Amino acid sequence: MSWIESRTDEEWKIETQKQWGNDPCCAVYAEGEEPGTVPFYDRVRKFRYTDYAPWMHEAIGFDRYNGKKLLEIGCGMGIDLMEFAKGGAAVTGIDLTREPLEIAGKGFESHSLKGEFHRMDSEKLEFPDGSFDVVYSFGVLHHTPNTQKAIDEVHRVLKPGGEAIVMLYYKNSIHYWWAQMFIHGVLRLKLFRMSPDELLSSNVEVSHSGAKPLVKVYNKKQARELFKNFSSTSLEVYQLQRYEIPLISSLLSDAQVESLSRKFGWFLLIKAVK
Repeated sequence: MSWIESRTDEEWKIETQKQWGNDPCCAVYAEGEEPGTVPFYDRVRKFRYTDYAPWMHEAIGFDRYNGKKLLEIGCGMGIDLMEFAKGGAAVTGIDLTREPLEIAGKGFESHSLKGEFHRMDSEKLEFPDGSFDVVYSFGVLHHTPNTQKAIDEVHRVLKPGGEAIVMLYYKNSIHYWWAQMFIHGVLRLKLFRMSPDELLSSNVEVSHSGAKPLVKVYNKKQARELFKNFSSTSLEVYQLQRYEIPLISSLLSDAQVESLSRKFGWFLLIKAVK
């Protein structure tokens, strides 16, 4: 039995809720601030868009969807959804986990923004066909047991001509092969006692909760297969930081690191039109 088959779909989803119910994504970077307040989100945004992934605003285009109905799957605390709302989109956020949704609601209120929030499973979206102009999901659908089913739900709830924007972890990345498979797997001997799938679940999403959520990675061919029902699909690679390439970091210019990130980054950003 494989690591993925070792739990039922429901058990994997419970593990996901344990992970992000205890450690909402990015909340640790605003430690000491009251969750949901303006100072809390100021610190979270600084980490996310300045320190960690400064490419996100340009690549995703939060301000390009004025007047559009936009759904975020796995919205967490609503960090990205806030950016879409500021850009004029009519936003709805769903998440499997209750705690970050509650923070998101407080955050929208503290910023005087409008948004709808629902606790919902990405594999069973409770919206009619053709409900949204845009569906966005960043770093979420590689954690659900049936990713294809979730993508098919994205397709279903999009209007004809609607756009999906989805980030999945990229298998052909420096992070996967160097940090996970080589450092953790070979040097720390973990691959001698566990499968690559179990290694990812043990190392990629770490928190004090001790949860081991399902973590999957995709190459470009596999990603295109997931979006086979869409009329067009484009893929871009992002996210490589200097600490991930310690042996050569000091030898490379910022432009060279950026070039490497666009080929071997950890994030595979998929944009698909229905």
